[in-house]
Amino acid sequence: MLSESNGFEAATVHTASGHQLRPDWRNNTRVIIDDADRASWLWERAHAFVPETIDKGDRQL
Repeated sequence: MLSESNGFEAATVHTASGHQLRPDWRNNTRVIIDDADRASWLWERAHAFVPETIDKGDRQL
């Protein structure tokens, strides 16, 4: 799998002083992959299932 081949890292949280490891808030690992070609490929497969807008109470997302 793509995630296993790239490796996992400790997940940080964003605070006023920047990203920090806070295992008392978030105790998992994650993979972040910046790949425009892969994102385009994924969007081509998924966009038919994504609504144009999402109503969230009094606003649209």
